[in-house]
Amino acid sequence: MKHWSFGILALLVLSACKSFNYNSLKSGTTSWEFSVHSGSCYKTCPVYQATINEEGQMRFTGIAQTSFKGDTILELGNEFAYNLMLDLEAIDFLKMEDQYGIDSSVFDAQTVIYELGSERELKRVSCQLEEPQDLYIFRATFNRKLKAFGLL
Repeated sequence: MKHWSFGILALLVLSACKSFNYNSLKSGTTSWEFSVHSGSCYKTCPVYQATINEEGQMRFTGIAQTSFKGDTILELGNEFAYNLMLDLEAIDFLKMEDQYGIDSSVFDAQTVIYELGSERELKRVSCQLEEPQDLYIFRATFNRKLKAFGLL
């Protein structure tokens, strides 16, 4: 009986540690933030940082090649946050590799860093010379939304 009880306890502890999944992030019961850090390049790449939380609040910092320069906060709402999580789930962001085409000797190619973090976990994906097609399409769609908000 002791072994059986220990097994159940271990299973409960392990399942509690697996809170970093799309369902818990979409439910709104887990605090999270998703960030896009868009770096500079040789041409006219937008340089910005955008961070969205589970409540749909976005902090945006426009640095270069953006319509808006400086810091601002937009209240986009829970639906925006939920849809963002659906988009990340659709491309299976949590299972992506950590790096794509990162080469520290290349200075004129844009580096984009995506981060999804909760209280317990952080998933970071860095792209420079390569980017998965699904993530590229995600970023293009995200940038169109930033443009619609007058930020890019």
